[in-house]
Amino acid sequence: LQRGEGLQVMAVHGVLSDGHPLPHLVPNRFNSSGAFNILFESKRPLHIPDVSQWPNWQFRDNWPKAYTWLGVPIVETGQTIGLFSLTRQEVRPFTAEEIDLALLLADQAAVALKNAQLYQKVVTFSEQMEEEVAKRTAEISHAYAELEQLDHAKESYIRILAHELRTPLTG
Repeated sequence: LQRGEGLQVMAVHGVLSDGHPLPHLVPNRFNSSGAFNILFESKRPLHIPDVSQWPNWQFRDNWPKAYTWLGVPIVETGQTIGLFSLTRQEVRPFTAEEIDLALLLADQAAVALKNAQLYQKVVTFSEQMEEEVAKRTAEISHAYAELEQLDHAKESYIRILAHELRTPLTG
C-alpha cells in the first residue's frame, strides 16, 4: 500500500527472507519514468517480461532477484492505493490469463480494503457514541440526584408551612 514516499509491504510470499517484520516500509522514489509511477498514474497493470530491458530497474537488497515483473494496481474510488507485485526469478512472461487473475485479485483486495476501512469507521463511531451515552447518562443521573434533593427540600418546606398554618398564633 502507498504510504507517503514509500510502499508498505503488508503480505509476502517468498521474499524478505532476512526476517523483516510486517508491515515493512520499502522506500520508493516515484520518478516519472519508474515502473511504480507509471503503474500508479495509469491505474493499469504493468507487465515487464524482462526487467533487464527496463531502464532504471533497481533490484532491492535482501529481496530475491526478479527477472519478470507484473505490477497490478489496487484502485479504490478512482485512486491507486496500492499494488500487487508479482515476480519471477527467471525471464518468463506472465500469460494473459495470469494477468486477468491478478486484476481480479486486485479488484477484490480493493473491495476488502474499503470494507475494512468502513468497518473501522463504524467501530470508531460506535466507541464515540458509547462514550457520549455514558457521559450523558452521568449528566442525567447527576441532574436526577439534584431534583431528588430539591423535591425533598420542597416536601420539608410544605410540611413546615402546613404545620405553621395549623398551629394558632399565641400572643
